[in-house]
Amino acid sequence: MPRNRLTRDARRERTIDRVGAVFARKGIRGATSRDLARAAGVSEALVFKLFGSKRGLFQAIVERKIERGGGEAFFPREAAEREDDEGVLSAIAGQVLASMEADPTFLRLFLFSALEGGELATMFVEARIQRVLDFLAGYFRRRMRRRALLRSDPELAALLFVGMVVQYVMARQVLAVRGLDGLDREEVAGTAVRIFLAGMQPARGRGGKAR
Repeated sequence: MPRNRLTRDARRERTIDRVGAVFARKGIRGATSRDLARAAGVSEALVFKLFGSKRGLFQAIVERKIERGGGEAFFPREAAEREDDEGVLSAIAGQVLASMEADPTFLRLFLFSALEGGELATMFVEARIQRVLDFLAGYFRRRMRRRALLRSDPELAALLFVGMVVQYVMARQVLAVRGLDGLDREEVAGTAVRIFLAGMQPARGRGGKAR
């Protein structure tokens, strides 16, 4: 029986699936076209035909991550409307953890891109990370105006909160810090939220009023 030939789109998708680990180990500059072709199970000529270049292949990986990852789950609008600080932060922290744990190689790819020129890392920041930071900063700004959170720079506060969660993933996936493997995702998210809110919520006096 004749073998079913893969379509061009199917070959692209299979190649993207298979080469992420090579880029994660070696970076864009370190990964050779031969390495990538071997990992994908195709010829070097086909890699260039499908993607144009190594950078084109790397860009396809980043674009897929942007398209598939999280979407509206990163924006807990109902919790924000209720002014549920813990709910908003828990949802964002949990989604960041879930997204990064679902694709452990992507953090390394992102770091390599940032260190090797940054254009693809910048593309991901603008498409995903900046939108989450803007949403969270806007929420913090409203809550600060109502004196429910201590006044500070809302953009910086958003960056520091998300940074807490990302740093945990980096410590676990990149730095291999011991003692983190047994931690539950909800436990990590909850701890980050409690620590952050403990520093951001005003002290309460008698009658529950903020001082």
